[in-house]
Amino acid sequence: MNLQTESTKEKLLNIVSSFNTTPFLFIGSGITRRYCNLPSWDLLLEYFSNLLNPNNEFAYPNYKRQANNDYSLLGSIIGEEFDNQWFSNQDLFEMSTTSKDFIKQGTSPFKCAIAEYLQGIMLHNSKYENEEQLLKEVLANNISGIITTNYDTFIEDMMPDFKTYVSQKDLLFSSLQQLGEIYKIHGSVSDPNTIVINKADYTKFDEQSKYLAAKLLTIFIEYPIIFMGYSLSDPNIRKIISDIAACLDTKALEKLSNRFIMITRAKDEDSDIKIQLNQYEVNQIHIPMINIELRNYGDLYEALQTLKPSVPIKLLRLYRESFYEHTLTTTKVKNILVNIDDTHVKPDDLVFTLSKPGTRSLLGLTGIDAKDWYLNILYDTLKFTADDLLIYAYPKVYKDNNKLPAYKLLTEATHSYPEIENNLNTGIPENAGTEEIDRLLNKTLINTKYKRNYTNDTVQTIVNTYPTAKAICEIQYLPQDNINIDELYTFLDTVYHEIPDIFSAPIISTAFKRLIRFYDWLKFGRS
Repeated sequence: MNLQTESTKEKLLNIVSSFNTTPFLFIGSGITRRYCNLPSWDLLLEYFSNLLNPNNEFAYPNYKRQANNDYSLLGSIIGEEFDNQWFSNQDLFEMSTTSKDFIKQGTSPFKCAIAEYLQGIMLHNSKYENEEQLLKEVLANNISGIITTNYDTFIEDMMPDFKTYVSQKDLLFSSLQQLGEIYKIHGSVSDPNTIVINKADYTKFDEQSKYLAAKLLTIFIEYPIIFMGYSLSDPNIRKIISDIAACLDTKALEKLSNRFIMITRAKDEDSDIKIQLNQYEVNQIHIPMINIELRNYGDLYEALQTLKPSVPIKLLRLYRESFYEHTLTTTKVKNILVNIDDTHVKPDDLVFTLSKPGTRSLLGLTGIDAKDWYLNILYDTLKFTADDLLIYAYPKVYKDNNKLPAYKLLTEATHSYPEIENNLNTGIPENAGTEEIDRLLNKTLINTKYKRNYTNDTVQTIVNTYPTAKAICEIQYLPQDNINIDELYTFLDTVYHEIPDIFSAPIISTAFKRLIRFYDWLKFGRS
């Protein structure tokens, strides 16, 4: 890749577009410092030093002198003193009941205090609100997984569908799928006992680091890795990369070229984007790494949004996990159940098929529900032919719902479906007026329609007069000639995007679906 001839934004986009898969992010404290105003490790320890010594401005420099600027030893010194003082005086730091339970089970009060402190001060930085929103979208759609040394829950709060491992022990003794997962290798505030902060913690971590490196090796080989929130000199990163590099020969290391990306914050006087190809030296091993300095991290997130996995990461992880577990047993089974957390998909309706290239299965049509059917009328969301939908999906959805819009599909189909046409014309109320559209109403609604007498109103006047929920219910009482199809579609589209759970909303969901049936008949069924 030529990094010299393009604009910097083009370079960034080309680097990302060269990835053969969605990347893993390796996230450090600089990210939560940027978006949540959380402290660095140094500032975190200084806070607790000041808490222990409120009247001594030199206490923290003295602790650092004692530790010879070894932060793990510094964590031990401050942590031990904190524990001793807290056990003598609980007023030093007020603990929640949960933290007290952890302490009773043997967890260090210092670690519990760190967890409570970080959870209590995490506030979103409005300066980077747009950036953070872009990051949230990227995390949801364009990332394979996360590795982080951060204790806080900033990342997992934005990625609730990903499975989180909160300690090195969790990682070493679990079957990782390396998709849709968050690896918190230094512990988490959700379990203070897992927090790696003192000398003993780091000694244990280092003893097992080579096993961890072996566990993560496949990720580093198969995925692009983007380091964010770290500096090139960060000892945590140097240690992990060193352990990974020790597992690879020179030829394998060369394959990592352009796959390790270090993102650092640009100084204010620097250009918006600065890209350099460097050799990152760790223990006399040279690793090629692209260093990108940014002032606006949104440029990176927008580039990452161009990466689209063919199947959602969450779904891929569930498939991989289920197949993995199946191979660990010799028990003969008829089906492999993939436990998708979706109430619309029944286990018996979910089928994963392997087929020859160029063929496809129609079995997925049986998983379509009423919401899918109605949305397809508006947005063409179901990527099947009209005939396939009417033959395979309609019988089941109709059985569960009785009333469905189908005129659009009937006009697109290449065959005739007299039974479905008959379903659309049955159950016409005896009191239906002269308007054909009345057959889409029941007796009560027809009586109400002619009492309302909206002869001088339109969709737009109803929308302008009433709140959204009321308008949804009132539009169905308009005379059919007063319903402009384009106005109706605009209203339906607006409502769905404003109230995405409208199909499960009490009362108005029924009226909303009826309006979609109105739209289906007016646009595709009216003779």
